[in-house]
Amino acid sequence: MAKAIEFRPVLPAAGQSTGIRENTMQRLGEAPVAHADAVLAAYDLLEQMHKSGTLDLLRGGLSAGGKIVEEVSALLVQPETIRGVRNLILLSKMMAGISPEAVERISRVLPQMDVQQTHTRPPSMFSLLRRMFSADVRRGLALGLTAAEALGKSTQPQPK
Repeated sequence: MAKAIEFRPVLPAAGQSTGIRENTMQRLGEAPVAHADAVLAAYDLLEQMHKSGTLDLLRGGLSAGGKIVEEVSALLVQPETIRGVRNLILLSKMMAGISPEAVERISRVLPQMDVQQTHTRPPSMFSLLRRMFSADVRRGLALGLTAAEALGKSTQPQPK
């Protein structure tokens, strides 16, 4: 059979008031003075949230409650959303494989290039052909051709 649990009342420690309620009320009365900076910061934050409309947004969100969850979950189960999230994950994995130093070098060089030559005549075919023999252009073309090759391979039908 079950044994009864002996009840032992919590006795206040030495120097404390006898009632838990009185102790709590005393601490509550002292709190605004002891934590004045934090209370003032909380009031400032509350005022900023009121002025920006954040409180109204939160109040509306709380009152809508389940309706927001229903709408978001209906949106998340659509095939387009699922494909978009999967593509975003795959793109982030792909971008993680590229060294940040390479991206930094490219981002530094691109603005320096004089690609937008709108005020001058277009380059001649001979000048373009001469640039084709540059090692940097060949390196860039090789990278572009590698990407095109990978894209072509990915479009082949997969055996089932």
